Amino acid sequence: MRLPRTEGWETVRQLQCLRTVLGPVLHTRYGVDVLVPTGTATVFDLPDAAVIGAGETLEVPHPSVIAPHTCHARSWIVPPRDLGGLTDSADLYGAYAAALASVRGGRRYLP
Repeated sequence: MRLPRTEGWETVRQLQCLRTVLGPVLHTRYGVDVLVPTGTATVFDLPDAAVIGAGETLEVPHPSVIAPHTCHARSWIVPPRDLGGLTDSADLYGAYAAALASVRGGRRYLP
């Protein structure tokens, strides 16, 4: 899932507060990309979020390139781990809704 930069960073913070499984998260010039299992985020109807579709190329830096360091305008917020999973799309949805409300002035985005 690709999220806007400010809301994406706040979403990561929300997920960390929930102590849920937080898979790899990438910071790019386009925003914040949160990796979720393929096909699980097809009904992500919140504003300004985009599904990175099957077959699209996602350029990633080496796992050691962690924000604030970058390589070709990319860095990991949460680097990939050997035993780590991917972020659950339902957890991501809730955290992103909370981030939207927090960043955009308290509007509710929860279903």
